[in-house]
Amino acid sequence: INADISQSNGCKSYINGAIFPMNDSLDLKFKTQKINVGFMLPFMSAFAKEVSGYASGNARLWGKFKTIDMTGDIYAEDLKLKIDFTNTYYTATDSVHLKPGYIGFKDVELTDAYGNNALLGGYLKHTCFKRPEFEFNITKAHNFLSYDETPERNPIWHGRIFGNGEASVKGKPGEVNITVDMATAPK
Repeated sequence: INADISQSNGCKSYINGAIFPMNDSLDLKFKTQKINVGFMLPFMSAFAKEVSGYASGNARLWGKFKTIDMTGDIYAEDLKLKIDFTNTYYTATDSVHLKPGYIGFKDVELTDAYGNNALLGGYLKHTCFKRPEFEFNITKAHNFLSYDETPERNPIWHGRIFGNGEASVKGKPGEVNITVDMATAPK
């Protein structure tokens, strides 16, 4: 395979490599330039309900069809996601590092809908993209939008909460644990 992918934003991405049907395997290298990251939503559905932004960088996808893995370094630009449980949107621009069985990032500056910042670090561990486990830690939050429910969405527990402190979200499909050490902030 030697493919050039033209995108609606005018950027191009490239794929080269091979698929080996008789060996039940593949080895593909990607060079992306501002590819839309919406395709990641199914992998993030345990905690995010909307994902947008762009990714650029180099990656390699290889292995047997049932045991595929990935490596690379990707630059995520204008990544925006919605955390459905808290009805909040956050944006970030930073690097993501992929190793076999591991996707990680450190000290990514998150920005809430009001321009307030916090730091995000974490990882997603997997076994050939199966049995995922994740941990995301938010630190140095200051006046950070932490909850934004409307009476229409949640008539019992609604309001807007800004916080100072830190939080972590850990889990796997079917089990998500949230730990919060924050104090409410003005507003």
